Amino acid sequence: MPGSSQDNNKFFRLISAILFAGSVVYLVYEIIRFDQYDDLVAAFKNMGWPNFSWLLAVLILLPVNLLTEALKWRQVSRYLEKQQLSNAFKAVLAGISSGFVTPNRLGDIVGRMHFLQPENRKSAVSLAAVNSLTQNLAILLPGIPLAILFFMQKQSAVQSGTYILFLIAILLLFLFTLIVLPVIARRIKSEQIQTYFSGLTNYTFKDMVVITGWSLLRFSVFSFQFFLMLRFFGVELSLMQAVTSIPVMYLLVTFTPSFALSEALIRGSWAVFVIGTFADNLPGILMAGVGLWFVNVVVPVVIGAGITLKLRVANKVDD
Repeated sequence: MPGSSQDNNKFFRLISAILFAGSVVYLVYEIIRFDQYDDLVAAFKNMGWPNFSWLLAVLILLPVNLLTEALKWRQVSRYLEKQQLSNAFKAVLAGISSGFVTPNRLGDIVGRMHFLQPENRKSAVSLAAVNSLTQNLAILLPGIPLAILFFMQKQSAVQSGTYILFLIAILLLFLFTLIVLPVIARRIKSEQIQTYFSGLTNYTFKDMVVITGWSLLRFSVFSFQFFLMLRFFGVELSLMQAVTSIPVMYLLVTFTPSFALSEALIRGSWAVFVIGTFADNLPGILMAGVGLWFVNVVVPVVIGAGITLKLRVANKVDD
């Protein structure tokens, strides 16, 4: 058993090293190949200093965004391992970095595992599923009714009906999975399989509601960030238009398969499609999508990569 544990630890370190190297390489590649710096510079030059208060507000909300996710992660993992908030915060940053090069950020959990005890890392896989499912639920719950309203306004409800039905089916599947997962975890007899689900055995329905509540709060924060970024780039939206369009945009972005490194283009494209219905400043809408990607993804990836590198160096010293 000790040998097996050591092999598992080596495998975990190998995977995390690959993801770490990949995230750094692809981040550099993405920054180099980005071809809209001229548009960004031009947008900055055409702005007055009062506009920068919107950007400052976006930047101030970044730690709020990350702190909300850290509080949520601490709640998700509370039955597996008690975590200090500072530790959970670092885990979130490391997860953003490791998930940067994986489809739909599946590698996020590898970064977070660094901050759990080795014996608890296998169980973190099931916790990652809960963390992801609840965040998607937080986007689906307001997104579906608002998407129906949005497509009715565009007079394309018939063409979009299949997509809406698909989203409703996904919503019901997520809800069912969240309710059933703890029940399944408690009934597993195999010790080997139980290792992966031990963190879920004490979950209650109330726990799921609380975790989804944290997800809704975080969704509200980054939706507000996007509204502020739109204002920074001169896109004027009424409160009703913002409430109607921004959740729909995030709904479309979330359920478009992607890598985090390509999310800027996807987010910008969907932003133009949805928010362009209410505003004519299409370059500003596109730049807002790209700008928020830089703030909420690139900045945390750089910080998370630094934290991961520091941790790896410390582990080598200990070895």
